[in-house]
Amino acid sequence: MRNNSAIEDVKNLIDKGDYVLSQIEKLGRTPNNSKVLNRRWSVKETSELVGRSSSSILKAQNLLIENNLLDPLDKHPKTNRVLGYTLKQINQLRSHFKTLPYRDANQDDCLVLAVQSFKGGVGKSVTSVLLSQFFSTQGYRVLLIDMDSQASCTSSFGYVPDRDIKDSETLLPFFRGEYNDASYCIRKTYWEQLDLIPANLQLYELEMTVSSEIRDLPRVEQEVIYNELRSAIDSVKDDYDIVILDSPPALGFTSMNMLCAADSIVIPTPPALYEFSSTVQYLRMVEDVLIQVSPEKSYKFIKILATDVYQNQLSHREFLPIMKDVFGSYMLREIFLHTTEIGNAAIDFQTALEIRRPQKRALNIINQVCNEVEFEIWKTWPSKLIKLEKEGKLVMEGASNGYA
Repeated sequence: MRNNSAIEDVKNLIDKGDYVLSQIEKLGRTPNNSKVLNRRWSVKETSELVGRSSSSILKAQNLLIENNLLDPLDKHPKTNRVLGYTLKQINQLRSHFKTLPYRDANQDDCLVLAVQSFKGGVGKSVTSVLLSQFFSTQGYRVLLIDMDSQASCTSSFGYVPDRDIKDSETLLPFFRGEYNDASYCIRKTYWEQLDLIPANLQLYELEMTVSSEIRDLPRVEQEVIYNELRSAIDSVKDDYDIVILDSPPALGFTSMNMLCAADSIVIPTPPALYEFSSTVQYLRMVEDVLIQVSPEKSYKFIKILATDVYQNQLSHREFLPIMKDVFGSYMLREIFLHTTEIGNAAIDFQTALEIRRPQKRALNIINQVCNEVEFEIWKTWPSKLIKLEKEGKLVMEGASNGYA
């Protein structure tokens, strides 16, 4: 009996894996094979998101519907009760009440936030997607750029990357010099005001080919190549308030481009010795890269985010204070506590923010972290900084309502 070749074995495994993925994927899609956001927000939740009282919303909505300024509300066929508001309807209400949180284009720059780490499995992609969905829920215009060839962020939006995403639909053609702007590969998602530049496995080709080609180039030429991603973002950033970058779990050409493109960095790190050591190594390599490629570079903020924290695990309880002591003000006060809902939602190609009836504990954990990141972003926007000062949320030396 002849043994299969290694290639045949791998192909068989791929075929079996693709079949399972396609079956799982169908559970998270509608019959027309396209993901939709089924979550609905209650009147109370909508009131909080819009920034107006429930009575003001209820009073205005019928007139807005009559004037085609608000989509008709879905109602229960028997009780005629409103089933909730879609994110699109919430933004229509924000538009009416003038409470959309857009940055002031005359004062505030679009903020580019990289979620980056040297180690895999620390929650980079989960953090990137949750931040993107949170900010779009708050009413911001968000662009999520998946720079990881594993394409976990892309998968979160219902795609099987190497089947649904062509190379021409990623940033590869831009890096090859085939386009002058990145608008060709931006695609709308089922989240209102959240766009995606997807990734697939061929992004790894970028790492393999470009890294070897530029190794011996003069520094001036290297700086141009390492700023390609920044050029891509600059070509489309006027349409967005926040751009979020998800990185591969390695420090190569792609990650170096992200370091040059980013205005701010969030570094996810579970509270454990190996992950802490990896973060220190990552920071050391970041220093080396910046000295080599962009010595004048500055960031608006760098924050360490404790992720996948088990409250009942002794090692986590002991190591978290060490991290806070070492990193001090560079560490976010809020932490991503471990919750099974995030993992359970991922099985159905969803996140904890989009399931129809989200668990309050998971929402609280996510919202607390994202609210703190939002606060850091507001401090970089002059128009929002003025508002924070007027509301008394800033005191001397940058301390604030719990965030410092």
